[in-house]
Amino acid sequence: MGSTSGCLVGVALGTSMGTIKSLVPIVRRIAVVSHAPAASLVGAVLSGATCGDNLSVISDTAIAACSSQGADRYKKMRLNLYVAVPAFCTTLGTLTYMQSANFIEESQLTNTKLLPILPYLWTLITALLGLNVLGVLVTGAALAAAIGFATQGIGFTARLASLAFQGMEGELDIILLAVFTGGLSRLANEDGVLSHLFSVQGIRNPLRGEIALALLVALADVLCANNTVAIVIVGSIARELAISHRVSPARAANVLDIWSCIVQGLIPHGAQLLAAGQPSSHGPAITPWQLMLHSHYAFYLAFFTCAWMSWVHFQPSVHSKDE
Repeated sequence: MGSTSGCLVGVALGTSMGTIKSLVPIVRRIAVVSHAPAASLVGAVLSGATCGDNLSVISDTAIAACSSQGADRYKKMRLNLYVAVPAFCTTLGTLTYMQSANFIEESQLTNTKLLPILPYLWTLITALLGLNVLGVLVTGAALAAAIGFATQGIGFTARLASLAFQGMEGELDIILLAVFTGGLSRLANEDGVLSHLFSVQGIRNPLRGEIALALLVALADVLCANNTVAIVIVGSIARELAISHRVSPARAANVLDIWSCIVQGLIPHGAQLLAAGQPSSHGPAITPWQLMLHSHYAFYLAFFTCAWMSWVHFQPSVHSKDE
């Protein structure tokens, strides 16, 4: 249940970090009540949040990858489906086999109310319909505020003001991050070290190009521990690589998006693992190593992505459809 909820919320919000911040406190409480391993439940949420991020057209990683490669978001999302859906289904199968306290989670469904989840459904539906990202997020926030006023009364005003202030604080962090990321990206491109490092010599073909793109974004993600920032930093270099190796824009954006998420879920200093493992009133901190072992999705995603890249290389007709 944790993975499914994480996936749905992740698709609606378009951010794995937001999904983790929303759901991890809930599953930590469930772990206390059910006496289930907290690392296992939190790892399930991590898997779902990452999958939701892969499948969302309003995800920051999707927008960054498509913008840098000049790709269509929906073509890129269709390619993501080929690897994300099998990886997530395999993850669900693994979790179902390992789970031993289904009745605790199923009991939560009896108390589910439709009204609080309407903003998530609205965001998901409007995003799939192709509405502007800013419009989707603004209308979703307005709907959530209206529901809060309707269900909690005038007392919701003070809480809404507090939430808005916290959001502005987070926005300041994002602005500073964008400024430093832009400077770092310019330095990396002007210096030419990354371009020289990943200038593959010899026979150039799409498979070699995709491998170079995967290694490029993986290295950047390991160094900066943020998959969106990694894509922004290597975006222009990746586009040159893709063009020189005849990799279509959609495929290039797909490779950058998927491999940055894979690496982000497998590095102990990644923001998602650190945020999910923070101590709370429901238990002590969970180490990133524990969460990595219980976040099965990243491992399965790496496997299916490698298999897909190899299969596409030997099926030229499949690759030509994405041109």
